Amino acid sequence: MSAKIIFLGPESTGKSTISAEIAKLCNAVFVNEYARTYLNEHGTDYSYTDVVKIAETQAQLEREAEATKKIVICDTDLITIKIWMEYYNWNVPEWIESFIVKHLANKYLLLYPDIPWMADEQRKNPTDRIELFNRFEQHLIRLNVSYSIIKGIGQTRFENCLKEVHKTTLL
Repeated sequence: MSAKIIFLGPESTGKSTISAEIAKLCNAVFVNEYARTYLNEHGTDYSYTDVVKIAETQAQLEREAEATKKIVICDTDLITIKIWMEYYNWNVPEWIESFIVKHLANKYLLLYPDIPWMADEQRKNPTDRIELFNRFEQHLIRLNVSYSIIKGIGQTRFENCLKEVHKTTLL
């Protein structure tokens, strides 16, 4: 695999839109956030069992992308699922912890919540974004991985992400 870049951060920070655009621009393998697909199909009243199913599929999608040996860009990963499980005081299965450590990215782009929160049927936390951002950053620090905090509005935010992707992939 050339490189793996994972977009992380609280809700409504541009992860899905920007990661998909950059993956296309870089001709990278794109791993979508499976939780959105699952919740669109099953509804937003989810349980612990649903979150575990989401995690299993997200992990499988990531493994399949890694097997291509190409540049991989992920719109989230199991770190997000772990943080949400912790946020809701749910047990984090050991396999999730293990998967995170075994499938680290070359670079994590942690998107700061400095853009307006946009409501949709799946988003639930307009007032907890800073707290969640801090949880993401603390987790990345504990993992001792390479990450950059991304700030900016509109095109500036996109260009800040693209610059980090280019540095990581040497495109």
